[in-house]
Amino acid sequence: MLEPAANRRQLRAAAALLTLLVVAATLGAAAWPASPEQTLDPAEAALAPPGARFATLELADGRLLAARSIVREATGYRLRNRHGESFVAADAAAPGAAVETRRFWLGSDRFGRDVAARLLHGARLSLWVAAASMALALGFGVPLGLAAGLARGAAARALLALIEAAQAFPRLFLIVALAALAPPRTATTVAILAATGWMPVARLVRAEARRLSSAEFVLAARGLGLPPWRVAFVHVLPNALAPVVVEASLGMAGAIASEAALSFLGLGVPPPAASWGNLIADGRDLLRDAAWIALAPAGALALTVLACNLLAEGLRDRFDPRRTPLPS
Repeated sequence: MLEPAANRRQLRAAAALLTLLVVAATLGAAAWPASPEQTLDPAEAALAPPGARFATLELADGRLLAARSIVREATGYRLRNRHGESFVAADAAAPGAAVETRRFWLGSDRFGRDVAARLLHGARLSLWVAAASMALALGFGVPLGLAAGLARGAAARALLALIEAAQAFPRLFLIVALAALAPPRTATTVAILAATGWMPVARLVRAEARRLSSAEFVLAARGLGLPPWRVAFVHVLPNALAPVVVEASLGMAGAIASEAALSFLGLGVPPPAASWGNLIADGRDLLRDAAWIALAPAGALALTVLACNLLAEGLRDRFDPRRTPLPS
C-alpha cells in the first residue's frame, strides 16, 4: 500500500508517460517526415544502424536511390556507396529532383523502411485498437453488469450464468481461436478483443450494483417512487464506476499486449500496416544483425503496459478507502 504522497507521484508519473505516448503516437506519426511504407533503396539502406544518414535522389520512375554521398555533375549524378560508385544520367532523375538527406534515427529494416516512422505509426494503431476494444467492452459489460446486479429472481440468475459461462473460457485460447477463424483485419482484432474482454467489467459492476442496491440513498430514491432506470443510471452507476476505471486501465494494458501477440503470430493487424506486434515479428530473426528492429517496438510495448499498470495501481489506491492508511 502506497503512502498518499507516493500514490500521487505514481499517478502523475503514469499519467504523464501515457500522455507522452499518446501525443507521440498521434502528432509524432503525422509530423514524421518519412512514410512507414516507403522503402529507401534496400541495396544500400537495408538494415542501416540507428543514426545512419544517406543522401537520396528521386528517379523519374518513382524510385528513391540512396548513397553515402551524391555529387551533382554536368551530365548527371555520381553516387558513392558501399559497393563503390555509380552514375545516374540527368534525364533519369525526376524533374526538379534535388539531392536530399535522410537520417534513420532508429535504423532501418530489411526493406530500407524507417524503423522510427513504423514505430510511431505502429503506436497509433496499437493504441487505437486497444482503446476501441476497451470502449466496446465497457459499452457492453457495464450495462449488463448493472442489470445483473439490480435484477432479482430468475433474471438475475440468468444474467449471472451468462457472465460466468463467458468467463469460463480461457481468454488467450479464445482470442487465438477466434482470430484463426476470422480473416486478419484491424476491425476483426478490435471485435475479438472486445468480445473476450467485457466479462471482468460486467462482474465488477454487478458486484458494486448489488452492494449499492441496499444503500440508504438508493432505498430513499426507490421510496420516492423514482423509476428503476433512473435509480440505476443516476444513483447506482456513478457510485459503481471507481473499480471500473481501474479495470479499464488494466484492460488497456491487456488489450495492447494481446493485439501485439496476435499481430506477432500473423493473426492480428495484417502487413504492411505497422503495429508493434508485426514490427517485433519482422525483427525476430535479425536479433544478432539488426536488434533495433525488434527492440524498439518491444521497448515501447513494455513501457506502455507498465504505464497502464502503474496508473491502475495508483487509481486503485486512490479510490479504495480500505487501502488508505490511517493517520498515526
